[in-house]
Amino acid sequence: MSAEKPRIISNKVVVIAVIAASVLLAVGIWRHSASGSDPKPQDASSAALQIEVLDGLTSEPVSGAVIVIPEVGKNYQTDAAGKTEPIALPQAASGDASDRPWAEASVLIYKDGYVPYALFHVNAASGETREGPRVYLFPESSVQNAQPFSVTEGPPREWVNELVEQHRP
Repeated sequence: MSAEKPRIISNKVVVIAVIAASVLLAVGIWRHSASGSDPKPQDASSAALQIEVLDGLTSEPVSGAVIVIPEVGKNYQTDAAGKTEPIALPQAASGDASDRPWAEASVLIYKDGYVPYALFHVNAASGETREGPRVYLFPESSVQNAQPFSVTEGPPREWVNELVEQHRP
């Protein structure tokens, strides 16, 4: 009886997975900004996220993942469906150079046996609860180099378009 070898995924497959996750994240941002029907958080001036964590190989929910939002100073956990409770985000200070109509934060995700995940500049519109982002964690045994995944989210497309047009020479 031979012992099963753990599945090792090449760096090329990991890069493809990260690109795919980034595309899914971008589609989620687009769908979020395109739908005007997001549920409202309790405080109309605040913004919130409800993060979903899935296994990167099976797409099954990851229960008990720890979500850290450094700007909030709290930890959260995913439930059996792989989702957090809505997490209120701090608003940008008034007079901030960008005067953005959204809040943003960093999201760090940990789960024993999985590669840590860092998502930067996650945003949610003021007065709304964003359902997402959806994050795919990969088992440590499935990657050759278990370095944390690092992804940066861009601002809402409408804001980018307006900024580009406003400063067009």
